[in-house]
Amino acid sequence: MQTNDSRSRSSIVVVSPHLDDAILSASHLLMNADCTVLTIFAGPPANSVSVTPWDLITGSVSSAQRYQERITEDERAVAVIGAKACRLHQPELGYRGGEPIDLADCVSALTTELEGAAAAWIPAGLGQHPDHLLARDLALNAACGAGVPTIGFYADVPYVVEYGWPTWITKCPPDPYLSPDTWLSLELAHVGLNNAGLTPFAVKLKPEERILKARAVSEYRTQLAGLHLDDHRRGVIGDALDYELRWTVPSSQLPSLVHASVSFG
Repeated sequence: MQTNDSRSRSSIVVVSPHLDDAILSASHLLMNADCTVLTIFAGPPANSVSVTPWDLITGSVSSAQRYQERITEDERAVAVIGAKACRLHQPELGYRGGEPIDLADCVSALTTELEGAAAAWIPAGLGQHPDHLLARDLALNAACGAGVPTIGFYADVPYVVEYGWPTWITKCPPDPYLSPDTWLSLELAHVGLNNAGLTPFAVKLKPEERILKARAVSEYRTQLAGLHLDDHRRGVIGDALDYELRWTVPSSQLPSLVHASVSFG
C-alpha cells in the first residue's frame, strides 16, 4: 500500500477504482474540502502480463512502463487538485493476469483507510465496468464496516456522458431522438441503484474550478485520447468536464445495498 496522508474525522474520502476516476468524476469534492483520493486498483501488472490491449491501444509496448507513467501522472494530478492520495496495491482488471482478488483482504485494507472519515464517496458503477462495480461493492462494505457517517455515490465519468448529460442538469432543450435522462435511469437500474432512494446533487463547475479540473485531468495524458476526453475527441460532448453528479443515500437503505453486493466470505 502506498499512502501519504493522515486523516481526521472531518475529512472526506473519494474512492477511485483506477488512477484517474476520482478527479474525472468528483473533482468538485476534492478541490473544496480536506479530501483523500483512495485508489483501489493501483497495483502493478502481474509478472505474466507483458502488455494489455488497452496499453497497446493507448500507445505503449510495456504495461510495466505504462504503470509507472500512470503513477507519476496520478501524483501530479492529485497535487494539482489539492488532495491527498492513498493507493492500494490491487492491480486493475487487465493487470491481474487472471489472478483473483482476495476480496476479504481488500475490504479489510479499505476499512482501515476509511476509519475516521466523515464521508465516503463511491463510484456508482455507471458503464458497468467490472472494476468500477467491484470497487463500489468493496468500498460500500468497507465504509459500512468502518462506520462512516455519510456514504454516497458519484457518477462515473466518462461513462455517464455516453449520451450527454441529462437535460435536468444542463437545462438544455431535450433532443426528440436522444434522451440521456432515460439512459441514466436505465443505467441506474442495470447497476442495481434504481431503488436505493438516491437523492441527486449536480453541480456545474465555476470557471475557476473548471480550469483547475482541466489542469488536473490533463496530467493523465496517456489515458485521455482513449477515453475520448482529449481536446480533439470530445466531439458533441464538449461539456464532459463541466458538470459533476453525485447521490446521497439514506442510511436505512445501506444494509440492503451491502447485502446485494458481492460476497466477501
